[in-house]
Amino acid sequence: MAHYPEMAGRAAVITGGSGGIGKATALRLVQNGVGVLIADVAQTDIDAAVAEIERAGGRAIGAQVDVRDPGAVRRMADACRDAFGSLDYLVACAGIFKHVSFMEMTLDAWKETLDVNLTGTFLCMQAALTHMIEAGYGRIVNLSSHAAVRGISALHAFSARQKRASWGCPRP
Repeated sequence: MAHYPEMAGRAAVITGGSGGIGKATALRLVQNGVGVLIADVAQTDIDAAVAEIERAGGRAIGAQVDVRDPGAVRRMADACRDAFGSLDYLVACAGIFKHVSFMEMTLDAWKETLDVNLTGTFLCMQAALTHMIEAGYGRIVNLSSHAAVRGISALHAFSARQKRASWGCPRP
């Protein structure tokens, strides 16, 4: 049942969209007539999410994307625009965490977490904004965890994420 009919015909990219909050968000968006691009790293999970969305009557495509790769992120944004005619919404859900004590965390694991959770969000926002600014419309929602405001001892790199923001580009 559509609760926001003004969203019908719009398109969204959802990173981390093959499971959890990302997939639940995709399912809610398609109920409102939004076409969704499910972006994630595991192709089998992407395919399953796209199939579930299509069974629910929604329009969906998938893209295997490492959000740390600027070229892959640009291709993801372009694929949404090419498939649906626009990229109106970005929901940045992609994130990882390493459940390990601070003293046992390696520098590589720390960097990987920050690269996916922070740099990946930055790159996705830039790619989406390219299309949104050109169109004069767009909405970005960056999701975070309660760990962003209340640190968790074994999730220190994840807690550094603190990406609680929204951005909107109104129509002229």
